[in-house]
Amino acid sequence: MSLARRASAGRGMRAAHVRFHGSHLARRSAAALALLAIVELGLTAWYWVEGATRPEYDWVRESISSLSLGPDGWLSQVNSVVLGLVCIGAALVWRRALGPGRSSLGYGIAKVVAGVGLVGIGFFSQDPIATYPPGGPVLPYATLQATLHQVFAGIAVTALAASVFLLARRLIREAHWGVPWTAYLAGTGAATLALMVLFWSVQYSSDLAGLVERLAIIVTLPAAGAVVVTRLLLQHWRVCP
Repeated sequence: MSLARRASAGRGMRAAHVRFHGSHLARRSAAALALLAIVELGLTAWYWVEGATRPEYDWVRESISSLSLGPDGWLSQVNSVVLGLVCIGAALVWRRALGPGRSSLGYGIAKVVAGVGLVGIGFFSQDPIATYPPGGPVLPYATLQATLHQVFAGIAVTALAASVFLLARRLIREAHWGVPWTAYLAGTGAATLALMVLFWSVQYSSDLAGLVERLAIIVTLPAAGAVVVTRLLLQHWRVCP
């Protein structure tokens, strides 16, 4: 390719970049982002509420996956599937909101992959463990169902953290976002990975394992997205620059 063509292609790519700002959002897109942020917060909060209110379940110690066990386990499975479908749907809305530009496609793909992982978590539950459900059988080996559950969990967490990093990569180039917002999002992604590694290392040995896992999920899934959406809506309504 000649230098002239390369320069022309570069100008075309720069021209294709759309500024990520709430004032550019259509009313429907703004409403959809707000609704998705609320739904993600609600579905994630359910893991805290259900864990705190279920009899004989210690939400500080037990993993979120243990909620899929017992007589009401189907509620946790349905919640995971719905949350996954919401993530997949959110990818389409975010693709429109981000428009052409850095990480626009990558962020959407990461959300879809995370959604698929959450749906998989809902379809495959973990095996009973020594502490929950009480009196349940403890198997000497992991079943195929439990193995698939762990695989999908790893996919979901990794993709969610990646989506936050990709959004941070986009905001570093935006004049009205910049370094502070990029640092905030990158920090939430790093915190999620660090907390999940800690959880996986102490899952069966610490009385705080369940709390660590819940903090990891609340940090990356709704917190990062909800904070960014809030600023987008304030920009949309001309409340902030």
